[in-house]
Amino acid sequence: MRQTMLSPDLRRYLVGTWTFTEPDAAQQTPLFWLGVTYGTKWPGLSIERIASDAAAVYYGARDPAREGEALLLHNDASYSAMSRQLLSADGELCERARLSSGGIGGSYISFDATGRFFVVANAHTGWSVFRDSQMPQRIADFANIGSGPHPRQQRSHPHCAIFSAGNRTIYAADMGTDEVLSCDFDPTRGVVGSPRVAYRSAPGAGPRHLLTHRERIYLLNELGNTLVVLRETSAGELTEEQVVSTLPDNFAGDSHTAHLAMNADATALLASNRGHDTIVQLTLNSSGLVSARNWWPSGGHWPWFFDALENGDILVANALSDNIAMLSLNAKGDYIIASSISVPHPVFLMPL
Repeated sequence: MRQTMLSPDLRRYLVGTWTFTEPDAAQQTPLFWLGVTYGTKWPGLSIERIASDAAAVYYGARDPAREGEALLLHNDASYSAMSRQLLSADGELCERARLSSGGIGGSYISFDATGRFFVVANAHTGWSVFRDSQMPQRIADFANIGSGPHPRQQRSHPHCAIFSAGNRTIYAADMGTDEVLSCDFDPTRGVVGSPRVAYRSAPGAGPRHLLTHRERIYLLNELGNTLVVLRETSAGELTEEQVVSTLPDNFAGDSHTAHLAMNADATALLASNRGHDTIVQLTLNSSGLVSARNWWPSGGHWPWFFDALENGDILVANALSDNIAMLSLNAKGDYIIASSISVPHPVFLMPL
């Protein structure tokens, strides 16, 4: 199988799996290599378990300053380890170092524009900012307090943080308090300012994911199933310009959003609906506002994460149906389920 993995017409993904129980405890679950083979009408999928101690990987990011290396967050209810991994050409995973993510419940990691700093959201404790190196140095921590009206909003629940397009601000989404925080950031000195509230979502909306594109920031609300279009002000605050639902107007079931990404040509946003079990495409107009919505079946139950490929395909990790599905465009321009493969509780995909 490994020779097939290295075929030039094949893409390879690192797959993180996470077996979760109430309230949020994770069991030690393995990593996999996923292969996507092209050359036929529809892509084929193959899977291979990795012999590694890197278990319960909830999220990760390639290190832009170190070719072939990635930082992974290993998550359960009692600790959050972060590891530096070398992704070798022969399909092996070699752990270079293991250290703290700065808190408990690591859920998101993102790098700044220089590739010299990154921020980690720890869902149970707060956010930590690091100066990158072989052994990253933690330079700042910040947290929030508060709650919201939803049963899952009994306390602050950090879920995501990103650097602004200008690399002068860190924005952090707090699902528990319905707030987006902002901190001034100096990439020259590596200094992080005190947090302040930059935006308040509707009560019970549950901010989960942030994405910056040009002069706008897009916020995905998990509990309220909405996408919010925000504009940065000179004071580092965020002004609401548009709120749209990620669900059809006639949907009445239980659903929660998960992942948010831009398509390859930056003409639309994609978001996953867990419960409605779809990927929603939110087409953007020339001013960056949402102008149309389309929904495509995710190929399984509870689409937790997805990757939008350059050729238009969408690879979806369906956590509760234990499968990864490939969505491909047919001749009519609609997405169909082109391939699917069994994987236990997939929640994260990292293209290699």
